[in-house]
Amino acid sequence: MSFAVSGLVIVGAGACLVTALPRAARVTLIWLATLAAMHYLFIIGMAVIMSLMSCVMIGGIAAWLSIRILR
Repeated sequence: MSFAVSGLVIVGAGACLVTALPRAARVTLIWLATLAAMHYLFIIGMAVIMSLMSCVMIGGIAAWLSIRILR
């Protein structure tokens, strides 16, 4: 699972750099990587409060990137 999440994060970061992709595709890839990372945080068995704090941070970064792309 960690390889899948790492791969999605790399693809999402690469999508931010490729200007030929449509905006919707870039935002979709970012949120796909975000949801996979959030899912992984709950699978690895950390404390729930730590997972939630990490999810808020990851979601904030994804929202910030999405807003920057959609402007």
